[in-house]
Amino acid sequence: QISAQFIVRNAEQDATRLDEFRDEAHALQPDLILTWGSTVTLGIVGPWNSADPRYIRDIPVVFMYVAQMVESQITRSLESTGRRNVAGTDYSVPLESQLRAIQAYRPFDRLAIIYDPTQEGSVKRVEAVRQFAKALDFTLIAESLPLGPDGRPDPASLPAVVERVAAQRPQFIYFGYNSFLIRHVAQFTQLAVDHGLPVFTGGPLPLVKGHALLGLFNRLRSVGRLAAYQAEQILVQGSTPGELPIARFNRYSMAINMRVARKLELYPPMLLLSYAEILE
Repeated sequence: QISAQFIVRNAEQDATRLDEFRDEAHALQPDLILTWGSTVTLGIVGPWNSADPRYIRDIPVVFMYVAQMVESQITRSLESTGRRNVAGTDYSVPLESQLRAIQAYRPFDRLAIIYDPTQEGSVKRVEAVRQFAKALDFTLIAESLPLGPDGRPDPASLPAVVERVAAQRPQFIYFGYNSFLIRHVAQFTQLAVDHGLPVFTGGPLPLVKGHALLGLFNRLRSVGRLAAYQAEQILVQGSTPGELPIARFNRYSMAINMRVARKLELYPPMLLLSYAEILE
């Protein structure tokens, strides 16, 4: 166990607060910064090809829960960050594996995704899913969340958005990288079930706190341990962050919410029951 003082800062979905967090980090010069999420990480370290002095360049940074790290220009490659002061973790399950998991549960030719146009990771996930649509022979239904006067997705719009998606008759809704839907996970997934739509998720929360049907993911506790391992390599072993490979998993967890399966009358194939975790 490492004795350490933790200073926690929460942007509360407000990217403008990252400026003050960067200024504070420059002033305090902590031994290490841990960032959560694509927007926060990019706001702290900036794109790898940026020379903007506002970004953190002289303090070790470990990122976690980052989507599309290369496309977002947080890293130069999927194998290493290519940045001297930045190390990271890859929590994600390969997208093709997720789509194959949906196919294994129920063949589909129409897949829906609801995304936040203000969140880069959410937009990138739509683009990534669209790239697989032709290869896996399905139509992608991408629905953008309407924004309110404050420039953020409007919670009051959720029922209408789900209704528009349901009218296009997808066989599954893919729960992409979307902080807004995470905050409204119970309402969103219940609306989907009310319209007879199963939800697939790449994380456990929509299964245990909402009404998603199927998930293939890495558990949040394991993601934290992976980031802690990277931090230990830097703070204790003296490793240079940029010389560490991106830390990732090679095994994933599948879970099926049987309560939702019964509600939708979409029972899992016997093969999946042999290795998936069953939630009641």
